[in-house]
Amino acid sequence: MKKRIIVALAVAMSIASASTAFAGWQQNERGYWYQYDNGDYPKSGIRDIGGTNYAFNDQGYMLTGWQYISFRWYYLDPATGAQVIGWHQVDGKWYYLDPSNGGAMYTYWLNLGNNRYYLNEKGEMQTGIFYLSDSTSGSNYAYQADDNGVLVRNTVKNNGNKTIKYDDNGIMMYRNGTTKTVADATGDSSWQYVRNASDMQDQKSENNEIISDEAKNRQNSLYDEYKKRVNGAKNSQKENRRKAWESKVRLKLEGYLTEEEIDEYIEAVEKGRYLKSSAKKVVEEEEKEEDEDMDYYYDNYEG
Repeated sequence: MKKRIIVALAVAMSIASASTAFAGWQQNERGYWYQYDNGDYPKSGIRDIGGTNYAFNDQGYMLTGWQYISFRWYYLDPATGAQVIGWHQVDGKWYYLDPSNGGAMYTYWLNLGNNRYYLNEKGEMQTGIFYLSDSTSGSNYAYQADDNGVLVRNTVKNNGNKTIKYDDNGIMMYRNGTTKTVADATGDSSWQYVRNASDMQDQKSENNEIISDEAKNRQNSLYDEYKKRVNGAKNSQKENRRKAWESKVRLKLEGYLTEEEIDEYIEAVEKGRYLKSSAKKVVEEEEKEEDEDMDYYYDNYEG
């Protein structure tokens, strides 16, 4: 009887030892899995193994690389299978695997401390200039991030004949000679939004049309003024008024026409060759305001 008990204990210890020996990471031709001491194994999702997260399929095999689990993307180290958390580069692209959301891939605007980043719908961090469509206005706005992905904000930069401004949200605007002339014609801001290539071409055409129309209006108005103030003046006043008119022409048409075009316009008016052109709008209010002081301007012009 005593001998039988000893044999039974020996068998039990052998079984326990075998079970313990097979606990931990296992491998076969299909891959790796993890076996607990009791013979069970984790499957279907992300599980903590010894303080490190791993992902398993529904058959219990360890997953690596990008995995879509419970409607979110996660990244598992291809070499070890360990879940990656925080910033990580994959195939030359940087991603943020959000620690506050279980390591899920982050998309769209990300604020970390004082820095702001943009990660597109694929989770790829953006650098350089990129464009986003505003859902409210439908407009495409330009943004710029440095090589580390940090969005440029609250900054003004000079770029040749153009000045670039970044607002608090990072939206880019620009100002140059053309936009200043458009602002002079319309009364709007001289800052215009930087957009994608197609929209910028449309904006350029619109700016040119505004400038062209305003130039025509001003030329017509100055032509009428010449007939009234110069041609209608006494002979003793004509020369002084002609000089005053030429000075005013150069001031009013600066930015709208080149110097050569202004010279040609002056010559055409003074030699009676100018024909009034049509424009899409007629500015009358400004002329009414100026008319009250016009005689004083011409009579007191000193050259």
